Amino acid sequence: FKTTTKADLAAALNAYIEQDAPKTMILPTTDKYADFGLTEWTNTVSPKPMYWTPGKGRDFNLKQAAAADVAIGFADYLLAESGTITVATTPGQGRGFHFLPTHYLAIIKKSNILPRSRQAMDHYDADIKAGKLQTSNINFITGPSNSGDIEMTLVVGVHGPLDMTYLVVEDM
Repeated sequence: FKTTTKADLAAALNAYIEQDAPKTMILPTTDKYADFGLTEWTNTVSPKPMYWTPGKGRDFNLKQAAAADVAIGFADYLLAESGTITVATTPGQGRGFHFLPTHYLAIIKKSNILPRSRQAMDHYDADIKAGKLQTSNINFITGPSNSGDIEMTLVVGVHGPLDMTYLVVEDM
């Protein structure tokens, strides 16, 4: 969990990338870059990112996501009660986008921190009824998976990224 301002968001993302030193990175195809002041950042970020691309097909996008060291995406809400993020699947940010890369960073507006899942579902319900959102599912993501075998050996990231970072933009 990290915080930043809209003005410092690109620098915070660059610091995250520099820390992980990924060889490959995937970003969503979305108009949210402009909302967060990241349009120029997408043109200068290194390594040159792959994009989850609507129209390229499921296999193309899943292969790119599985090959990505890092995914940087946008979460819809952060639930204060559990530290869970919620993400509605969209053509530019599909289901596998959040689960296949090795490391995952979600960008969230501070104004989208909600107390519990009920409030998030109320927002989604209103957006779906108003025609603002069409989705095949809504993911609730609470950190990397943990699994223990019969000998109780803990393995992290069995069903998803090895680690997750939530970057809250405070002035939005």
